[in-house]
Amino acid sequence: MPNVFTPNNDGINDIFRVKYPQFIKLFHMMVFNRFGEKVFDTHNAGEGWNGKLNSIDQPIGIYVWIISLTDNNGIAETYKGTISLIR
Repeated sequence: MPNVFTPNNDGINDIFRVKYPQFIKLFHMMVFNRFGEKVFDTHNAGEGWNGKLNSIDQPIGIYVWIISLTDNNGIAETYKGTISLIR
């Protein structure tokens, strides 16, 4: 997963998402702000976070993400990390 993204509508690195969703059978991704508020939640591996919450741009900063998935071979994993939102 990348550690920085720039949702500034220039068509480059605007969405935070997994790179190869076709290898994922089951998926859940959540993104939280520094206050622990959930700003994004999806079960669709092809969907990503655009840096907004309720259509409002979220502030520049560091966000925590958690991804739980099962791949096409039936292997389940949970990953955690941070992403820096830069505009």
